[in-house]
Amino acid sequence: MINGVHYNNGNPMKPVREWISCWGSVFTPAPTIFPGTVCDAKKFLADALEKIQGLRQKIRDNLGVFAWLVDPMGKLEEEIMRKVEPILREMSLKVVGFLLGREFENILRVITEGVDDASLDRTFTATNPRKKFILIPDVSKRMRSDMNLREDGYFDPEKFNAAYNAVVLAKMTLLEPDQLNKVLIDNGGSGDHLYYRTMDFNVLNSMVRSIDGNHQWNEYAPPYHRTEGTDTYSRADRSYGYEGGFLFWKGKQGQRKVFPTIFHGPLAPAMEDAKANGFQNLIPKDYWYYRPSKKDPFPQIRDYDDPKWFQFWRW
Repeated sequence: MINGVHYNNGNPMKPVREWISCWGSVFTPAPTIFPGTVCDAKKFLADALEKIQGLRQKIRDNLGVFAWLVDPMGKLEEEIMRKVEPILREMSLKVVGFLLGREFENILRVITEGVDDASLDRTFTATNPRKKFILIPDVSKRMRSDMNLREDGYFDPEKFNAAYNAVVLAKMTLLEPDQLNKVLIDNGGSGDHLYYRTMDFNVLNSMVRSIDGNHQWNEYAPPYHRTEGTDTYSRADRSYGYEGGFLFWKGKQGQRKVFPTIFHGPLAPAMEDAKANGFQNLIPKDYWYYRPSKKDPFPQIRDYDDPKWFQFWRW
């Protein structure tokens, strides 16, 4: 489906429809030789029709208004498709939503229809009283700021922190333990915690418990802020990493020197450190779990059920 976006004029459903059309009969009692034969015949017919359509289109383009005289059905076909195609596309998206869920439908809408600043801002101001999301009416401006978009429309790879860190981490996955240890020590590590070779070694193996989360350099992620409270108070719901698993974050040396030297933060400065970046602060003042800033881009995550912070708040 992703390839369909690049090679089929932004249409991710085309390869799915083609596969079902060619090979769907394998799920029926039909002999296995049928699907391939049917598919080849359909492809031959489709190619022939495409060439005929291409010739008719060239004739219409060259004759302009006089195309009605030479190929009246072609012009009629154009008018019908111009009006019917949007309806069929909308119906297809609705069917996808019905079969696979609203989330999948929304993803396809973004891929096929695209997103502009207005639609993005509109999405982030849609209220949901039950979930109490923080509304961000200028989210498009904040995203552009975080990405440090240049005049040519591309982001600055050195200043878009999330992208920069992704590249750094990808490079780290290619390194052997001794190479990682050298990077660790060269950037201020004490050498007390080092990586050791194993049969299936990869720096992510001891770091990421689940990719369906965030802040995996920690054992658990901070809760998401809401207009009132947070999304969850349970640490078990936010356990995406392993304790001490990522040695570049381990101990005071790692947290205060090594990690901030190698990685860039905050990850979302226009939200997490809004005022310093020229935006209004939208995060509630009583949210104290995780407050990054330019001075402290990767602070420790505080939690009410963390024994270390319980001792702090008790006093």
